[in-house]
Amino acid sequence: MTNLLLPPLSERIPDTSDLSEPVLDALEELVKANLACADSLREAGSATPAIPLGTHLEGMARRREGAARELKTYLTENGSPGPTGGPSLLFTLGLLWDHLKLAIQGGKPLAVIRHVSAAGHELDEAYREVLSKTTGCPLNALFMAHLRQLRADARTLRQLEGLLAPMDE
Repeated sequence: MTNLLLPPLSERIPDTSDLSEPVLDALEELVKANLACADSLREAGSATPAIPLGTHLEGMARRREGAARELKTYLTENGSPGPTGGPSLLFTLGLLWDHLKLAIQGGKPLAVIRHVSAAGHELDEAYREVLSKTTGCPLNALFMAHLRQLRADARTLRQLEGLLAPMDE
C-alpha cells in the first residue's frame, strides 16, 4: 500500500548529522512507541474474526513499523546504536490497560476498533510530547508527517466505528 500522505523518503531527509541529545532521546522513544503500537495493532487484528478489519489493522501496523524504520535511520546517522528496552512506562501502561479491556470484551470488532483507537491516541500523545521538546529541529516536519498519517488512520477507524456501532447493539 502506498503512503499518500508522505512524500518519498529521498525528498524528506534533512541534514541531521548533528542532532542534539534531547532529539536523539526523543527519536528513540518514538521508535519504541511506533513498534509497540504496531504490535498492538497486530494483536488487535488477530483478536477479531472480521477479516477486512484485520487486513486494515495489518496495514496500519506496517505503516507504524515503516515510521520506526525511518526514525531509526536518523539514529544510525548520528552514531546511536538505536533504542534499547521498551517504550516509556506510561505508554506501556496505557497499552496494557487497552489489552485488558480488549480481552474482557472478547474480540468484538467494535471493541477492537476502540482498543486500536486508544493505542493510536497514546502514540499521538508521544509525538506531541516530542514536538514540544524539539522546537527548531530539522526532523519536526517528519514528525508532523507521521502525525498526519496517524490521524488519518484515526479518522478511518472512527468511520468504521460509526458503521459497526449500530450492529453491535
